[in-house]
Formats: sequence, structure tokens, C-alpha cells
Amino acid sequence: MRNHRNAALFLTALAASGPLFAQEVLDELIDAKDLICEFHKTGVPRSLLRNLIGDEHFDMLLVIEAIDPGSGRARAISSKQTGAKSLRYYKTRSAVHFVQDLGTSVVVTTVNGCEKWGHKGGEELCVRYRALNSWHFDTSVHRDPDKAFDKLGTSSYHGACEPWYLNGVTTVEHGREVPKFGGRADALSGRGALVGGATSTGR
Repeated sequence: MRNHRNAALFLTALAASGPLFAQEVLDELIDAKDLICEFHKTGVPRSLLRNLIGDEHFDMLLVIEAIDPGSGRARAISSKQTGAKSLRYYKTRSAVHFVQDLGTSVVVTTVNGCEKWGHKGGEELCVRYRALNSWHFDTSVHRDPDKAFDKLGTSSYHGACEPWYLNGVTTVEHGREVPKFGGRADALSGRGALVGGATSTGR
């Protein structure tokens, strides 16, 4: 029941984002070329103590890199898999779906909506996107990704993605420069954390 409720809440937020918001902000996501994503298992209660002390544990880290608008392809490096994996991505009216073919199944990371905003040179930019990661057998995601997403009753993981390079961007909440990861190895080993949480990069 909790899994279905989490998915329903995300779908409601997706619909509320609207096409204008989606196109502008999702274009920025693709232009970023590289994303770092942190996920938690859907339906698993988070520890109140870990939340209070700022030591929240992630269940999966995912780097989406080399996003190429020309070919509609990208690569993914996951803490749950070995080596880089090829992706196809589909930007629709209200989401970007990154799809990895895995035998007769697919692993889909759907990104939509902005959780946190920042500023650079007087422009407002999204510095943290909502995201869901699902593993299922509906390969129609390649033909109609939004419809395949809408049919999902739940997801494997929920979390957020952020652009890798945010030099000179200040967050709305803190009014200071957003920190960076030292490298992909640091991120996937857990020595860094998503910048939206205002945590240390471990350097």
C-alpha cells in the first residue's frame, strides 16, 4: 500500500508540473550532460535519528553521463551494477525517461519536477530534480514512455538527481555556492553526498 501511495504522490507532482515548466527545466537537465542521482528503496521507512543527525543512508547511487541530444543516448554508472551501461533517453511533454535494456526487461530512471532552485548570473536554475527508478518488463517504454510510466503501480527506488557541474550557482535557501564532487569514484563510493543537502564532498 505504501509503495502505491508513494508512486501516486509522484504522479500527482508530475502532472502538476505542467508542460511549460517541464520543457524549460528538462531542457536544462539535458544540457547539463552529466547527472548524479541518489535513491532510497521505495516503501522502506527512513530512520528518524539518521534524519535528525544528517546522516541519511542512500540505497543506490547512479551517475548518468554523456547525455547526447543528437543521438538520444547516454551512459549510466550504478552502485548496483558493474561497468558503464548504455541508455536511450526520451524527453516527453513532462518528463525525461532514461531507459536501459536488460535482457527482456528494462531499468528506467524517470526525472521530472524541481525540488530545489538556484541562481547563476541572474537566472534561476534547477539544482535538484525529483526522480524514480524502476525495473520492469514493459518494453513499450521505448514507444510511449509516459504511458508506460503511468501504468506503474510502484517503483523500486525514489530519490533525486542533480547536475554534476554547478560552478557559480547559489542555492535559494542558503545563498551560497553549491559544493561539487571531487570525482565519480568519490560519488559512487559514498564519500560524497548530493549537494542539495548542503553536505560535505569529503575532500
